[in-house]
Amino acid sequence: MSQAASLSAAELDAADPLRDLRGEFELPDGIYFDLRMEDKAIELQTDDDDDSDIDISPQVLLLASGEATPFNLYVESDDTDIAYELVVDVLGDSELLEHDRGF
Repeated sequence: MSQAASLSAAELDAADPLRDLRGEFELPDGIYFDLRMEDKAIELQTDDDDDSDIDISPQVLLLASGEATPFNLYVESDDTDIAYELVVDVLGDSELLEHDRGF
């Protein structure tokens, strides 16, 4: 019998390195991000929004084949003069760029 088969569901969940990335979380104060696709800003919605007709389907897909929805994610912090831009293309290739804040 393999070791994984002998672990309980709780033990498997506790051993999952991605467990803290699932579910909801809030960005700390002073951290801002902007998602853009095809040079258009994407307004991210949550199920907390008042309008129940809003589609909250995924905006970005990262597929097991390595393909992805092309996007640019800009991240800024009040604590630094540097902004970061994550650029991902349709093949899933990514590049992290540094810019001056407010570029």
